[in-house]
This record gives sequence, C-alpha cells and structure tokens, in this order.
Amino acid sequence: MRGELMETSYGLMSLSKGLGSLWGAVTKLFLKTWKLAIQRLSSPALWLWNKMSIESKQNISTMVQFLQLLVLIFGVAGVFTHIGSRDNQLATNTKEIQDIKGIAQDLLQTQITSTSNDARLFEALDALKTRVMLLERK
Repeated sequence: MRGELMETSYGLMSLSKGLGSLWGAVTKLFLKTWKLAIQRLSSPALWLWNKMSIESKQNISTMVQFLQLLVLIFGVAGVFTHIGSRDNQLATNTKEIQDIKGIAQDLLQTQITSTSNDARLFEALDALKTRVMLLERK
C-alpha cells in the first residue's frame, strides 16, 4: 500500500510538472506572438516618424499642443456654463417660491376676511331673526 501511495504521489508530481511546463510554453508563445503583432503594427508609424524632418516633428508637436489647449478651454468653458445654468435655475426657483409665498399670504388674508364677514353676516342674521320674532309676538 505504501508503494502505491508513493507511485501515486510521484505520478501527481510529474503531472503537475508537465502542466507547469505546458503553461509556461503557452505563456511564452502568447507573449512572443503579442510582441510580434505590436512590432508589425507600429513599424509603419515608427518608420514614418523616423523619416520626418525635425521641423515636421516640431510642427506636429505644436499642433498637438494647440489641440490639447483647445480641449482644455472647451472643458473649462463647459464647467462654467454648467455652473452658470445651475445658478440661473436657483435664482428662478427662488423667485417662483417668493411668488408662491405672496399668493399663499393673499389667500390666507382672503380666507380670514371671508370668515370674519361670515361671522358679521351671521350676527346680522341673528339680529334680524330676533327682530322678526319680536314683531311676530306683537
């Protein structure tokens, strides 16, 4: 039994070594293929860059810097535009809230006036009722 365990463990060790070396070979092949693909894709661009004069390289560099500056300017302008529109919206909402507050105050005053008028009307009606009853008793 001990011999079988030894054989099994030796078999597993050799299997793991085999898988490890297979994995290493696959990784190596992948990296080699990837490196070759990158070299082939970038070679025309590098060849073209190396053939350009220093003045052309400087012109391209200046143009790239100018485009970066434009993108930065548009980005900052967009941020300020967004902040300005948000401030404008806040001002508009504040004005509308003030208008609604004024309307609510007017409605409250109207309700109070109406209630007091109703109370006066009821007092007047009670007075008339009392006078009519007095007249009927006579």
